[in-house]
Amino acid sequence: MGITGFLKTKLQANAKAWLILVCRASAHYSLARNSRPRPDGQQMTSKCFYRKALSLRFGYSNDVWSNTAVTEPRLFATDLDLFGPEAILARPSLDLRAAEAYCRRLATSHYENFPVVSWLLPKDLRQHFYNVYSFCRWADNLGDEIPESEKSLTLLGWWRDELNACYFGQTRHPVFVALRPTIEQFSIPREPFLDLISAFEQDQSVHEYQTFEQLQHYCRRSADPVGRLVLHLCHAQTEQNIVWSDSICTGLQLANFWQDVSRDFMIGRIYLPREDYERFGYRREDFNSQITNQAFLDLMQFETKRSREFLIRGLPLVENLPGRLQVDIDLFARGGLHILEKIEFLGYRVWETRPQVTKVDIFRLLCGSLWRRLLFCCRWRGWMIAVLLDKD
Repeated sequence: MGITGFLKTKLQANAKAWLILVCRASAHYSLARNSRPRPDGQQMTSKCFYRKALSLRFGYSNDVWSNTAVTEPRLFATDLDLFGPEAILARPSLDLRAAEAYCRRLATSHYENFPVVSWLLPKDLRQHFYNVYSFCRWADNLGDEIPESEKSLTLLGWWRDELNACYFGQTRHPVFVALRPTIEQFSIPREPFLDLISAFEQDQSVHEYQTFEQLQHYCRRSADPVGRLVLHLCHAQTEQNIVWSDSICTGLQLANFWQDVSRDFMIGRIYLPREDYERFGYRREDFNSQITNQAFLDLMQFETKRSREFLIRGLPLVENLPGRLQVDIDLFARGGLHILEKIEFLGYRVWETRPQVTKVDIFRLLCGSLWRRLLFCCRWRGWMIAVLLDKD
């Protein structure tokens, strides 16, 4: 069997395994939802099922839910009821096994690409990635999912206090119960976590940026720390790798900003720097009408090109990482480049249409990353054979 046939067989086998897993999970959910009648005769909603599952898994009694309305929810609201500042003081902390299960559920249910990433990661690293991701997810939700900025700042301050307590060996929240062994095993410093919290706090007061330098400084705290955390988990935190990682993370963050120009404006945020859009002749009042004119198209072309440069500058990081982690990082970087290609394909008209990365796109990107990894292995083995022959 040739290389192409081998790859095709492996991809088909993994695709079938994922399909079986999803079907089984869906069937289990449907059975549990529809076969357990409520006392009032109505069917159990997804929120009831989610709460019941947490009660059974983590040992909480049904009185946890007694004062909460039964409606289709945001799951974070339920998590905040369960593990918010008052709740974690009112009951014992979860043990490590239950806390890790919570982080695993949070990672795989909230991030649509995480099942793919989980499959690619070395098995011994998956739980650590879940733990770090769960910290980021909670911090992000405390910044974005709380309607009142003042309350959001209070909760982010609480999250910082929980982080500091974790570094002193005191853990109450399940995320920190799971995260502490990860911090100890990989010697992760506190700064990347603190930078992320600082960025989410800034979101509560800064909604527009005057210069690209200000925006890049924000990216250094909102995006770059995630890459640095990953480098710690990979034992690859060299000075050069950090430079490449920061470049990829900043480029990916910028690509997401340009993808979501319309969405961000709807929630009162403009990430296009004022110095840039004024230089191209786009006016601040044009945002209110979401006008697509030549000035806006030229502006988006410029921002797209600059974002691509960040991503491309960071690509050498991929070959400096160990094993299968190369595929993960390559997939993320290529995903950012693909978003930019989508923006270009739309003619930079992001007011009218949000660029979408489809499942087919992800599959193609994954195949490309696997192929590049295979070529790298072949080149490396060829080089090793050549060295050994020279020695002989």
